[in-house]
Amino acid sequence: MKTNFKKTSSLLIVLFSIGLQQANAQNEKGGYVNVNTGYSMGTGQPNTAAAYILQILNATEPSATTSTQEIAKINLGQGFNVGATFGYMFNKNIGLELGANYLMSSKTNTTNTSYSGDYRNNEISAKMIQIKPAIVFRGGYDKINPYAKLGMVIGSGKMILESDYKDGGDTYNTTLELNEGTPIGFQGSLGTLYKINEKFSLFAELDLISLSYAPKKGEYTKFVVNGADVLSSMSVENREIEFVDSFTNTGVSSPSTQPSKAPKVPFSFSSFGLNIGLQYNF
Repeated sequence: MKTNFKKTSSLLIVLFSIGLQQANAQNEKGGYVNVNTGYSMGTGQPNTAAAYILQILNATEPSATTSTQEIAKINLGQGFNVGATFGYMFNKNIGLELGANYLMSSKTNTTNTSYSGDYRNNEISAKMIQIKPAIVFRGGYDKINPYAKLGMVIGSGKMILESDYKDGGDTYNTTLELNEGTPIGFQGSLGTLYKINEKFSLFAELDLISLSYAPKKGEYTKFVVNGADVLSSMSVENREIEFVDSFTNTGVSSPSTQPSKAPKVPFSFSSFGLNIGLQYNF
């Protein structure tokens, strides 16, 4: 009898343990949503070709024979972002996420001055929606749960170049928008979840993004000369730019009804930043 009782007790303990594990497994898997905000520092290198094609560089020309030039350190991945994510954990360790962030990049200013009195002041910025599918790896702990994410970044947005300049006695005030094209890059994150209760958790994460964007199209949305708006009277050739991989310059003017052409140039949206947010578990 004692032997049977011990066997029965042992079996009950094993079954109870298995039941607890199953219950925990059920609690640890499932869906969640989170909202976040953060700030990132740009990590990309300046693009020399872009600087000269769009004249976004710092330069001084104190005399007819002396000049200095500096390529602007344009970090379009730098700035504030807000976002939301939907995720699903298959178990306590592995899951998938689909996130969407809206990046508002910091503005970069450049100045170019000449001894003749001509000048050019530029301000460049960007706005981009970033779709971020990722695989999630969690430590599987209860109260404080570290995690890592690895995935892709798919972008959609535009760059804005505002210029105020004087050339040959005339003054100009223009806005050039660069858009179209779909940048694709990679992202990785390291973070920690802090469990408040069964439904809510706080989190903080370090996020690394590797991404560059080469716009396909440019269009002036503002063109003021000596205080007069001339945008409506400009030809398509002067108002729009098509960025291409290569083109042949034959010396013959292109039709005024077609956009002008320029080499396609990539801009860096790479960044390293900190995000904080709140997670809700279903």
